[in-house]
Amino acid sequence: MNSPSKELIKHSIIYGSGDILQRMLAFFLLPVYTRFLSPEEYGVLQLLVITSSLILVIVQLGLGSAIFKSILYNKEADKKTIISTSFYFLTATSFFILAVLFFNSGLLSKIILNSLDYSGFFKIILLSIFFNTISVIPLAYLRIEDASLKFSILIFCKFTLQLLLNIFFVIILKKGIAGVIIAELLASFSFSVVLVGLLFKNLRLVFSKNELKDMLGFGLPLAPAGLAMFVLTMSDRYFLNYFVSLDQVGIYSVGYRVGMVIAVLVGAFQKAWPSVMFNIAKIDRAKEVFAKNFIYFMFVLLFFSLGLSLFAKEILSLIVTPTFTGAYRIIPLIAVAFLCYGVYFYTAIGMNLKKKTYYQPIIVGISAIINLVLNYLLIPVWGVAGAAFSTAFCFIIMAVMANVVSQHFYYIPYQYRKIAIIILIAIGLWAVSNIQMSENIMLSSFFKLLLWVGYPLFVWKLGVFSQDEKKKIKHSFGKLISGSRLTQTIKQYGNNR
Repeated sequence: MNSPSKELIKHSIIYGSGDILQRMLAFFLLPVYTRFLSPEEYGVLQLLVITSSLILVIVQLGLGSAIFKSILYNKEADKKTIISTSFYFLTATSFFILAVLFFNSGLLSKIILNSLDYSGFFKIILLSIFFNTISVIPLAYLRIEDASLKFSILIFCKFTLQLLLNIFFVIILKKGIAGVIIAELLASFSFSVVLVGLLFKNLRLVFSKNELKDMLGFGLPLAPAGLAMFVLTMSDRYFLNYFVSLDQVGIYSVGYRVGMVIAVLVGAFQKAWPSVMFNIAKIDRAKEVFAKNFIYFMFVLLFFSLGLSLFAKEILSLIVTPTFTGAYRIIPLIAVAFLCYGVYFYTAIGMNLKKKTYYQPIIVGISAIINLVLNYLLIPVWGVAGAAFSTAFCFIIMAVMANVVSQHFYYIPYQYRKIAIIILIAIGLWAVSNIQMSENIMLSSFFKLLLWVGYPLFVWKLGVFSQDEKKKIKHSFGKLISGSRLTQTIKQYGNNR
């Protein structure tokens, strides 16, 4: 792969660090939240957070993505005019929308949490949304300028600040939910001040209606897709609150958070995949390469999903209080959901290469509608299990539809028999792990470890990889081992002897 492609991959991974660190922050803070918040309070916090995410999707108006198209795909574009126009418009419109919501925070609290007691929390959340919104254009500007180092430093600083503020307000001051959202507000405010300061030299007292019209024409159609994805990943909390209880929202959210560890892998892949995909598409036998790489891709995701599912109970017992440990039952389903999210991105090759991406919001939209229906039907009966099943099922449907549509435009000879084998092996090992072999935690964990380590061995033995592939894997593994620092140290020690 040529140097420009490597740079693209590097920058893609760096620019995905914000999402990754945000997920890591939420995971790191689980031991804190579950010790200082009750399941009901954690449920309230999650409803506040996901409502914040929904409002943020709406008020951004897709301008964070539209500015890339306006600047990078138009060589004659006046960069400072586009930046100024988008920043002023987004600041003004978000201020107006959020001000209206701010003065109706009691109504928001009543609708979402069926109580007026949380209106103050909603006011703090809305202030945070405003500061996050005005950070959108500065962040996009850093990416346009390929300032990946500066971007990553700023993201890491925000991550560290938010972590420290949470520890201070929740652990030291014991402020509970208020401490969490105040920490978010202070971190968002600090981050936005720094970002707007960096953008300031590129702002001019100019506003272009034509540029704004062009950006909105590109950005607004992205909003429905974002809302559909929100429905897929977040709407079940509202149903759980309405049909079951707030404490079940809290327990479900803990399990969901742990299951989303797979989303970190998928997120890194999502950022790096476009440049890799288009480079593969240029070579001879590209379709065979896509098909073969999909087996490796599925194997890696299944390996980590299986590990997470096998040790779900043990992981939760280490990081949360006993009140929340029942959430381990839904972790395998959430892991499957995000594994299928990765499959959706991979198998959308045909839609991307043949410029049929308008099918993607349709696919996500159909999946979101099915999700709403299943949430309505299953959650009143099965509670958190119904919510998890609905999520997993709809992500499977989304992945299947993406594959079917993409195959129509760009057929790839996927080796479905081999894919079925590695899936069935994972399911079988997980099923075996549910047999109660021993009450002893150490023995049970050792048994699960044997199953997890056995997964790649079963895959290796059951003909998933060809003899040529096995030779290449052995060769690569041998080079990795021989080139490792530990091996070099041992060799050096032997020579000295």
